[in-house]
Amino acid sequence: MKALGLIGAPLPHVVPERTKAPEIDRFAMAKLVCAGRLAEMMRLWSGHPLTQVAPAGQTLLDEILADYNGRDQLVDQDMLAFSAQDIAALPMPVLAMAGAQDSEWRQEVARFIGSSAPRGRTQIVPEAGHIANVDAPAAVNRELQNFLNIAHLKEL
Repeated sequence: MKALGLIGAPLPHVVPERTKAPEIDRFAMAKLVCAGRLAEMMRLWSGHPLTQVAPAGQTLLDEILADYNGRDQLVDQDMLAFSAQDIAALPMPVLAMAGAQDSEWRQEVARFIGSSAPRGRTQIVPEAGHIANVDAPAAVNRELQNFLNIAHLKEL
């Protein structure tokens, strides 16, 4: 792998959640889907504060939700179990991103990754929430393109 880009990474084993911000309860969502209650899960998910997007992104989010079948909720829901040592051992360029309106915890995780990976950097995307690539697609794409261009040049 030549470069790694992360957006809104959840790493509770590395950065404990200290805030009371309303994270999405993945385990509760998975339980609903496993019980055949996808429509109920979708109502809860789409009404959650972290899934709200800018008006310009609402049509795209609606299309994504219309195609969603919940099969990802039918597999193991354990959180990623990376350690601080794993992050510090990443040899490739790493970009950790979060939206400026994402939870404080997701921003803290992005900052931790960006400062802990030897070739890491952090970008907090202005005017973006938890679904940053829907809220601010041009800004996210620009940051990713700049990052990949820089990572590529450093590999030459």
